[in-house]
Amino acid sequence: ERPLVSSAAVVGDAVYIADFTHVYALDLQSGAERWRFTHDAVTLYFAPVATAEQVLITSYDTAFALDAQSGDVRWSRRFDDVEIIPAAASPDLVFIKSANVLYALRAETGADAWRYSSLNYVSLPALSAQQMFVITRRDGGSQLRTLNLADGQESWHSADDNFANAAPVIAGNRVYVRTVDGRVQAFGE
Repeated sequence: ERPLVSSAAVVGDAVYIADFTHVYALDLQSGAERWRFTHDAVTLYFAPVATAEQVLITSYDTAFALDAQSGDVRWSRRFDDVEIIPAAASPDLVFIKSANVLYALRAETGADAWRYSSLNYVSLPALSAQQMFVITRRDGGSQLRTLNLADGQESWHSADDNFANAAPVIAGNRVYVRTVDGRVQAFGE
């Protein structure tokens, strides 16, 4: 047996976790294996992103949406030699990212919904009901940006600061961001 290498995703009564070549669905209470996804060409390093319907995984330049109940592939999509990682999910969209591009894909098909590009870096997103928050880095500075979930349009951004290359966190009506010097900044009410 290989060691598990990813963080876990928990949805309902299931836990989804990966080692280098498999994704496992485990029963939350008993730990019993429900299903295992294996693919010869897949190497998995990042935590799956899961919803009640599907589990999103990536292997180098390919995204796979697995059925959450059976582990069967619902769709897969290649991104032409661009390394991607699973980022987040909403009811209708799943998100993957490369170093500087955030891709929003239709959850049912994997088709493009929209994409957001930054010159140097875009973080993993933090999602709320209608919008998402990301850290971007451009020209030596960084900003917290608010994007509309439906179309990816930017609705707000902070002044330049020195935010860390880490995902923002939402708690209540605030968004928290870490800076490279160890401070935490809060935005919102």
